[in-house]
Amino acid sequence: MDDWDPLLVDALVEARPVILFDNAGIGRSGGQTPSTVTEMAETAAAFIATVVDTPVDVLGYMPATARPPLGTAQEHARHPTRCDV
Repeated sequence: MDDWDPLLVDALVEARPVILFDNAGIGRSGGQTPSTVTEMAETAAAFIATVVDTPVDVLGYMPATARPPLGTAQEHARHPTRCDV
């Protein structure tokens, strides 16, 4: 999560609880890195379902060419937002 600007995170924290999440095999997370963007979305949805039981706001970034369907993440996400990089 070193790539997230602390000023952005601090602003988000003022309005709501924030959980910074690295997907499996990314950064300091354990496990095997998903091989597709869709698998990454599914892994993130599973994490969200484990941690919270109410809809959440999701902010993430990915290459503009890699836009998977939200799939199972949609049931957990109140306002999913993708930031193209």
